[in-house]
Amino acid sequence: MKRFEGSEILRFLRAVDRHADGRWRVVIIGGAAASLSYGAKSGTLDIDTASDVSGLEGACAAARMETGLTIPVGYVPIAESP
Repeated sequence: MKRFEGSEILRFLRAVDRHADGRWRVVIIGGAAASLSYGAKSGTLDIDTASDVSGLEGACAAARMETGLTIPVGYVPIAESP
C-alpha cells in the first residue's frame, strides 16, 4: 500500500475542507498527526481521527476525486497518547 507524506495529507485535507458542508472539528491522531505536526518522514497509510467523521464521507470522496489521493479517513474509538 502507498504511504502518504505530510504534503499529500495536507493537500487532501484542504480539499476535504473545500467540499465539506459547514464547519467541522476533526482531531487527527497517529501517523498523519506525526507527519503534519512533527515532520515525520515515514508517512502513513491513512488518516486516523479521534472524531466521528461519518458526516464527512461525501467531502472525502470529492477530495479523492479532486486530488487523486486515495487516503482512507476513519474514526479510531480507542487511542493511546504518549
